[in-house]
Amino acid sequence: MANSNKPAPLNAVNNLSNVQILNAVWADASQEYQSRVPLATRESLQATGNAILNYQVFYNEFLHSLVNKFAFMYVHNNVLRNRLGEFKRGPIPFGYSVEEVFTDITEAMAFDPELAESELYKRTIPNTSSIYHVINRQDVYRQTISRAMLQRAVYNEGGLSRLIESIVQALYNSDEVDEFIIMKSLIASYYNAGLFYPVEVDAVVDETSAKTMLTAVRSNVLSLDIPSRRFNAMGVMRTVAPEDQVLVITPAVEAAIDVNALAQAFNMSKADFTARHLVVDNFGPDTDNIVGVLFDREWFIQYDTYFGTEAVRNPMGLYDNMYLHHQGIYSTSRFANAVVFISNSASVTGITVTGAGSVAAGTYTDMTAKVTGTESNYVPQSVNWSISGEASSGTYIDKGGRLFISSKEPANTTGITVTATSTYDDSINGTATVKITA
Repeated sequence: MANSNKPAPLNAVNNLSNVQILNAVWADASQEYQSRVPLATRESLQATGNAILNYQVFYNEFLHSLVNKFAFMYVHNNVLRNRLGEFKRGPIPFGYSVEEVFTDITEAMAFDPELAESELYKRTIPNTSSIYHVINRQDVYRQTISRAMLQRAVYNEGGLSRLIESIVQALYNSDEVDEFIIMKSLIASYYNAGLFYPVEVDAVVDETSAKTMLTAVRSNVLSLDIPSRRFNAMGVMRTVAPEDQVLVITPAVEAAIDVNALAQAFNMSKADFTARHLVVDNFGPDTDNIVGVLFDREWFIQYDTYFGTEAVRNPMGLYDNMYLHHQGIYSTSRFANAVVFISNSASVTGITVTGAGSVAAGTYTDMTAKVTGTESNYVPQSVNWSISGEASSGTYIDKGGRLFISSKEPANTTGITVTATSTYDDSINGTATVKITA
């Protein structure tokens, strides 16, 4: 018969005694385990250990409980952490992708009762764009626990806690470090793709350049709070309040800038501003010109699709392998406002628009825009799309450059003109002509 003196559940692992850990495993064990493995006390520790280690079934149950029960408890106490982890959006256990949908504002119409007679039932198609973010991380980490290691841990006071710390912490620390690198690389990828809105500043090396950077930050914090199409890669109308903006800088910049003054740029106290800025060691490969980035906290798109531990025994080697699996979606939102402060120049000199030369009515085609600039300068690639020459209100182009041709659009050898205009410099644009076939 199982012992009725069930121990209280544990909420943490740090500094737990062997007795506490053994009894916590016992509390959730099978009825057979509870009936044959005695509750541990300091005096009966060896007897409890012998009952576990000398019967393979109980040994397996104990080890798996140790892995699955305490591994997740310990994750909150690990030493290393992902500095960008606060932007994670939680788990999504089902599905392969996440669809991000944004509908842009519509144009106002003048009030005209006479015109209303003919306009009442006409359509204004919502300018809605979608971006899919898919699973792009499937990592596995492994640590080995030998029977000898477990035996020493059971019979030595505090040994189980130290075993969990050394094995489990190594797994979680490895994952946290890699996740930080992955999320940092998203900044580098966005930058190298020319998707940030650039703001030119001097490299922060002294008091003068620090003040210049501070002024630029203050100016853009205020600008992002005003509805605009300039600051996101899709050219949609967005605004983001200062309390939802995040500034990421390096230690060198942090050391040079007066943090109190930086907090004032966000209209916050130093204490409140602490949660609104992060310090990273660097921004990844090919980002030497980045002084800092300022973005909407919704800019990061990260979901865990699977996070869990497994253990498997190798009877030939008398050891157990513990595995940590981490799968997830790591991406960024092109609809969210994001500014990069750079120490080099930004330039846009031309735009080349390409796509299908002719499209059948009732179908669609994807147009692309390649923005060019001065070599070695940062060249922002964000554009606003527009069309002219269409005959049907059902013909339009979305923010991603997908051109939809209405089934009512008549054949037109002259074609529809597709225009891409730089969001950084609206005096620069490029065009292409798309002919309509029946």
